[in-house]
Amino acid sequence: MFTIYCPRHQSRMLLGSRSIKSLVNTPDGVFLHWQCRCGAEGTIHTGHAAATARPAVETQLQGAA
Repeated sequence: MFTIYCPRHQSRMLLGSRSIKSLVNTPDGVFLHWQCRCGAEGTIHTGHAAATARPAVETQLQGAA
């Protein structure tokens, strides 16, 4: 279950998994598209933006020969 602000009810609503229309994973995070029981729809931005890739670091092992 999750909460949303429904503009038609003008209040917060508790919705269940059946109210999820889609989940979209993007580099900016996860977007949850929902539909309230009254028919109003909206989107919640969840998660974190993808971390930028770090440059590869080359290491050399020096061992006794």
